[in-house]
Order: sequence, then C-alpha cells, then structure tokens
Amino acid sequence: MQRIQHDYEEQPSLRLTPPQAQRLWNLDGPTCGAVLTAFKPERQVANMWKGEESVRSRSARPDPSGVAAAADSGSAAQVVLDLGHSVVIHGEVSASEDVTLYGQMEGSIKLPDHTLTIGPHAHIKAEISAKAVVIMGEVIGNVTAADKVEIRATGSVTGDIASPRLAIADGGCLCGRVAMPHHG
Repeated sequence: MQRIQHDYEEQPSLRLTPPQAQRLWNLDGPTCGAVLTAFKPERQVANMWKGEESVRSRSARPDPSGVAAAADSGSAAQVVLDLGHSVVIHGEVSASEDVTLYGQMEGSIKLPDHTLTIGPHAHIKAEISAKAVVIMGEVIGNVTAADKVEIRATGSVTGDIASPRLAIADGGCLCGRVAMPHHG
C-alpha cells in the first residue's frame, strides 16, 4: 500500500482505469477495487483522452487502513502511457523505470535498465532499446534488449531483434532477423 501511495504522490497526474491498475500493481479484481476506492478523490476527474474515471491526486490523501495488505510492495514502479486511438506521439521516450505503452508512437524508446511493455492494441513505429521488451501489440522497427524480448500471441514485430533471449508465443509474429549475442 505504501508503494501505491508513493506512486500517486510522486506522479500527481497519474490517472488509471481499474484494468490498468490491475496490470500495474499485479492485483486481482477485488483487491484492485479496494485500492482504487481507498484512493478515490472527493470529486471525479476525467481521463483527458478517454473520459474514464481516474484516481486521486497528490492533494487528496487516502486512508490506507482497510487495504494495507492489498498492494504488492515488491514490484517496481511503472509508468503507463495510455493514449487515445487518434493521439500519436512523435519523438523519444526515455525513463528510469518500467514503462507500458498503449496507443500510437513514432520515434525512439530507450529504457536501458528497465522493461518496456507494448500493450495489445498499441501501434509503435520506433527503434527500441531496453533491458527487456514484452510485445503484445504491433512494433515496426528494430528491437534491442539486454536481457530478453518476448512476443506474445497478439504481438508482432517487423524489424530486427538483438537479444540474448527471445520468446515467441503461438500466434506471435516476427518479420526480420534475429541476433542472439551471449548474455552477460
């Protein structure tokens, strides 16, 4: 619970839907509901892209008494970028924490010490470099990972992959070359 409260205090503009909160903090549905209820603001604020209910900002402090055991305090913080279908980001994304992208982006993504997750309906045209990359959407561009690249059943990559480990789920697609240097 302290980690979730810390995430809200560190990122006062953080806006999450229940499914996003479940993925971000690895919570089941009822626990996620309890956590979001504890962080529910006095008045609702609409997600600026989707019009969905959001969670509490820095000025509204929750009472964590009823849900202290609800949060998984061992997980690292994660930034979730949930863009509307018509919103496209052009440029470079870099962060010093794990990032999940939903939506459209063109440019480059650099997370040398962290994990990048591409959401199931994301369309990314970028050169990607990260510690680990999980792909559930569409990626057009080269992907470099220091640890591993995982292409899930709904994921596709059109471009080259360089990583010591590669996993492609049944249904996942790869159109490109693979270089697998030794890990270490």
